[in-house]
Amino acid sequence: RLGSGILATDTDVFNENHNAMAKISGRALEERSVQVLGDKFLEIVQSHHGDRSIPSRRRRMKQRWVCDPKTLNTILRSGVMMFPGKSAATKSMLDAASILILEDDDNGKGYEGKIIDFDDDFSSPSNRSFLSDCNEFELSNFLWAFAMARRFDEEVFVSLTDQLLDDEVMTSSTASRVMWSSAILMSMNDAAPSESTNSEVDQKLIKLFSDNQNFSMANSNGMTILQERQVDVFHHMGGVLLSSKLTPIDASSAMWAMAKTSYALDRGIFDFLAESLASKGILENSTTRQVSQALWACGKMVAFENPMMNAMAVVQGRSVNTDCYDVDNEMEGDTTFEEHAGLNPPYMKSVNKYLKFLIENRELMTPKQTAQSIWAIGRLRIYDDSMLDKMGEIALSVAPRCNAQEIANIVWGLSKVGYLEDDVISQLIRCITTSTKLTNECTCQEAANALYALGRLQIRDEESFSSLSAIILNRMQEATSQAIANALWAHEIVDLQPPRELLDCWAQENLGLVAAFGEGFSGDKGGKGGNK
Repeated sequence: RLGSGILATDTDVFNENHNAMAKISGRALEERSVQVLGDKFLEIVQSHHGDRSIPSRRRRMKQRWVCDPKTLNTILRSGVMMFPGKSAATKSMLDAASILILEDDDNGKGYEGKIIDFDDDFSSPSNRSFLSDCNEFELSNFLWAFAMARRFDEEVFVSLTDQLLDDEVMTSSTASRVMWSSAILMSMNDAAPSESTNSEVDQKLIKLFSDNQNFSMANSNGMTILQERQVDVFHHMGGVLLSSKLTPIDASSAMWAMAKTSYALDRGIFDFLAESLASKGILENSTTRQVSQALWACGKMVAFENPMMNAMAVVQGRSVNTDCYDVDNEMEGDTTFEEHAGLNPPYMKSVNKYLKFLIENRELMTPKQTAQSIWAIGRLRIYDDSMLDKMGEIALSVAPRCNAQEIANIVWGLSKVGYLEDDVISQLIRCITTSTKLTNECTCQEAANALYALGRLQIRDEESFSSLSAIILNRMQEATSQAIANALWAHEIVDLQPPRELLDCWAQENLGLVAAFGEGFSGDKGGKGGNK
């Protein structure tokens, strides 16, 4: 009522057009109402916080906090659930939350750095910080709210995780929520570690394990403060999950978080989570979203299998296998688990159960879940023809609702395992090339991945090659060298002449190959690789 009333009398909103009220949708009205309430909440918090006339300790003794943790939890949770992502509706309430979370969080100093008199009873409840009055459920929800709003604040993140790491009692739902939220927030932070290549991961793990076989969180030379904090949080929360009774969302969310942040130090925790989710009692109560998310996480984490084995080999004094399981280098030949003795990760048994579950519940699969699952199949190199046929059928059924990225991920995944149904691949790609909407939203990388899939499967679909090449040419300023290389390689594999513009662009960026192009672009037509 308050929000609607203020909106109706806010002349700034309606001066330009007196008929604007009729055009404002219910959603816009709701958003404005929440924003006004958030503004009022921030005003109250700032007024209370900004009263410098009363010393900090006396102010706390007179009135603890402008609101209690339970109230703040209700406000934040309601706001971000109604308006997830960056939204004007939740900005003020998050600003207010930041003030409360950082209230007196200064290690014995009052406002503006003034030293507190420790002769008084600092342990008195009236002298505690706001966060010290919060329980683990509230703390994890505050972190979750900032993640849902896609708002990273380093001070808030450190303060909340400081308090969470000090809590001795914690539930599995809190632990998984903290891991999920931390993964979201760290992925937004410019200083966060980028997803490492296999060689980088190899070197880091070898150093960690060879320096100290009993790796501790203190052994973190070269890490930033936030990287150290991420390791501390995941290590601590993983321990909680190992000793707790898990729900499907606990297991899948934690697996997703570990994969999202490329956290490969506690691999045993990931294996435990994967096995727990695959157990009958948990899997039968799971959703397709949770299972496809877990399957995606397995596909992501497989990149660390060979580096991890190499690290352990160094510790044990054995030779290092330099033939990394490179799932990301799309111009390399196939590498399967069978080609690396013992490189069959424990979660592969769980992966098969996940796929059977998804196939049995195919009518509930969404385009995103289908794309995630088939992408993971390609990463994990699953060559089960029966499963592939069924996943291909699911892909066709959801294709009309897919976006360009989802189509590209589906055909990329199927191409990695030698999917034999050429018609299905062509139909999927034509969902992009025959739709103005998908053609306009398709990126160079997605078009190149689709071309790569056609080349890998040796499907000579001239119409699709022409349309996908046109997408790349129309966005040449966005094209990477790898995307152009994949497109050229695909043309050569099926013996089609690529557009001259692609050749010229590649030649300009890689002058050493100009002569080679003049003589004809030669590559391996066996489908197992190509020129780099």
